[in-house]
Amino acid sequence: MSRATLVAVLLLLAIATSNFIDTQSGSSSTDPATHTPDLYMINAAITQFSPIGQPQHDIAAIRMNHYPLTNVTTLTAPDLNLYNQTGNAPWQIEATEGRMLPKALLREQTVELWDDVLALQARRDGEFISIRTESLRVLPDSDYAETQDRVIIDDTGSRTVAAGMQAFLSTNRFVFDSDDMQRVHTILLPRDQQDRPG
Repeated sequence: MSRATLVAVLLLLAIATSNFIDTQSGSSSTDPATHTPDLYMINAAITQFSPIGQPQHDIAAIRMNHYPLTNVTTLTAPDLNLYNQTGNAPWQIEATEGRMLPKALLREQTVELWDDVLALQARRDGEFISIRTESLRVLPDSDYAETQDRVIIDDTGSRTVAAGMQAFLSTNRFVFDSDDMQRVHTILLPRDQQDRPG
């Protein structure tokens, strides 16, 4: 092999190696599939209306970040209000963190909340229902919520502790779960011993 051929091969190898290194190191910054937000909002609120123009639900947060790769919106200090059309008082649901998953072919719009979740329905007559848990999955269009974490449900005269729950919020119907560590446990309290959350 001649000296000129050897130099040419080494030069081509150096150029190919340099291009390979450049494409590998630059792919993270120019790749459109990176997981960075394309939109953020500070102290934002979004309201969803029914077909007849009544508010169905709204959500507010200190910060909302939308990620185009997954079409997920993360929430800091979310506050979700569900206004049902049955005439019952609305549900107010707060948490430290959360995220919104958009409607998809096999899933309706979902709001996932975690860290110190509190859901409260307070009526004008003083009656209330509160739900405390560490995580809650909410389907706002169906007025439905569920958790697989330990949950405490208080109302005006009782407290129920369970390993998880499904809540049909428009009718205030609950299905409680138990496991080996946590059985469903309900106690009835006199009205003067029940503390109202909030």
